[in-house]
Amino acid sequence: MIAQDTSAVDVALAALISSDATLAGLLPDGVWWGVAPAGATRFVILAQVDHGDAYTIGNGVAWDRIVYLAKAVTAGDSGSLANQAAAQIHKILQGAVIQATGYHPSIVVQRLERVRPPVEIDDQTDQRWHHAGGQYEILITPLPEQGDR
Repeated sequence: MIAQDTSAVDVALAALISSDATLAGLLPDGVWWGVAPAGATRFVILAQVDHGDAYTIGNGVAWDRIVYLAKAVTAGDSGSLANQAAAQIHKILQGAVIQATGYHPSIVVQRLERVRPPVEIDDQTDQRWHHAGGQYEILITPLPEQGDR
């Protein structure tokens, strides 16, 4: 078994977060990888921050360990909405089961650390941006490829 592209895990993670009605009500501008579109003011940003494969002798990849940043981003004077949305992200992800194409259901989804960077201020518009979320570790095992059995 060879290491595979983990983008199916990215897709499954984004789908899980996007499917939560409570979070969609708090952050109606959606879930985005890396950067949201212009004009968005309440959204989730996802990013992969670390990845590693664990191998077994003769059998290839035992599991993938992927660490994602999942954070709420909100514009405004108060960070309370970002904090509320971050709590909902945690409720969705902590202990969740990720179902990704080409993988067994996830073994572990757990927060490694809370993320709450300082408020950002846009120099041109004076708009305040609040960020809150966490780094989440996913351990997931690839399915055997045809011929690997």
